[in-house]
Amino acid sequence: MRGDPDQAYAAELAQRGYLTIAPDAIGFEDRNWADGNNIGWFELSCRLVVGRTLLADLLQEVSLAIDYTTCLPQADPSRVGFIGHSYGGRMAIWAPAWDLRIRASVSNCGCIPYRDSFARDAGFQADFVVPGFATAYDVEDVLAAASTCRYLLIAGADDVWSRGAADIAEELTTRGLNHVTVRIRPGGHAFPAADRQLAYEFLESALR
Repeated sequence: MRGDPDQAYAAELAQRGYLTIAPDAIGFEDRNWADGNNIGWFELSCRLVVGRTLLADLLQEVSLAIDYTTCLPQADPSRVGFIGHSYGGRMAIWAPAWDLRIRASVSNCGCIPYRDSFARDAGFQADFVVPGFATAYDVEDVLAAASTCRYLLIAGADDVWSRGAADIAEELTTRGLNHVTVRIRPGGHAFPAADRQLAYEFLESALR
């Protein structure tokens, strides 16, 4: 409805005949109470001190959105897909591991592994801080947990949040996992028309 047209993929999917839902996540858009400033670390710390994580609440909200959408009369509950850019690209990796109803997921510019996030130009996004997770696990383990979902990971060669995409692809191949496709393109942190077209074609094929 407003903002960067390259991020209006819900509207573009709706024009293609998909039933879409695009709720504001905690801390984003109408749910940001600080005039657009980053409130992620506040939202995380308020949960950590009582033994919860921000990620758990975010994933639960994804499931609630799917609950609502799949109850609509025009919905087909057997054909649930997910698509996201940046923060949404990270959620596109995690959500299918949490909610197995998601059969296809596209992550754009959001696949950086935890092991590569220790660099100062990257760091950790508060939404995905899970105490102790990186001691034994990483993004490949999240992807492996959702083996019933077909994934497309699109990474920008010059994008810090896409760092490690080639290593992810190699690790998945080593594990014999073939439900994830990794595409590395030239460029930075963006979701250009050509990649959105690729994403839509992937969803169409995976959700048949």
